[in-house]
Amino acid sequence: MSKPIVAIVGRPNVGKSMLFNKLTGKRMAIVEDTPGVTRDRIYGECEWNGRGFALVDTGGIEPGTNNEMLKFMRRQAEIAIAEHVVTDNYWVSYLPLDDKIPFCRYFIIPYCLWHPLLFLMTLYLMFYDAEGLKRYMLYIGLGFGGSILFCLIFPNGQDLRPTEFAQHDLFTWLVQRIYAADTNTNVLPSMHVIGCAALTLACFDSQPLCKRHLQWVALPLGLLICASTVLVKQHSILDVFVAIPVSVILYFIVYHKTFRTMRQTA
Repeated sequence: MSKPIVAIVGRPNVGKSMLFNKLTGKRMAIVEDTPGVTRDRIYGECEWNGRGFALVDTGGIEPGTNNEMLKFMRRQAEIAIAEHVVTDNYWVSYLPLDDKIPFCRYFIIPYCLWHPLLFLMTLYLMFYDAEGLKRYMLYIGLGFGGSILFCLIFPNGQDLRPTEFAQHDLFTWLVQRIYAADTNTNVLPSMHVIGCAALTLACFDSQPLCKRHLQWVALPLGLLICASTVLVKQHSILDVFVAIPVSVILYFIVYHKTFRTMRQTA
């Protein structure tokens, strides 16, 4: 069962951060008389009458403002409200093995490589391998589309994200930015794993890339990105385990016939 989320929402400089610190018992949010000090969402753990819940401090909401900073703060508050609505009604993706996997902030670097690598592969195939692009896009379309459809039918999420960090540096800053931009829902199966499988198979499928032996770069890099999803607590290991057979099924649908032909003509 997931923990309930309580979001503190209101206009700027009305005492939201002070209330957040009081309820969490820690000085996690900065308290100043100047409006607009809290800009991102800040998470904390609370307990009230024996029941634990996650508390979210948000920046102030100013309806109808044209100020870019205030618009950004309002967006953070809206995300916190949306998380409150979503997290009451999802199945929690979890295995006991998740508790043995440590959080490692350094893995946010390979995690962040996923989007640009997908884009670069699309761009390369668009100019140099039209047939390979069709197979790559079919794999991506079936994999991502099927995952989204599954999440719509069977809402899921995970409660593994840390709410506090022992160190504060560039790596934890990136982790916090990812957490702020992406909710912890719709995680099963892991689209990162499916995307990494698509990248690796596209490298093996493309003759120009094979000649440069880039498939042997894509394979360990893909495995590193898959590992990063659980090490930065964006996914449960269950999300990865479920995505593996999905990726294998997609291989047989999209690439198996092509690879068999390539072996016969080699």
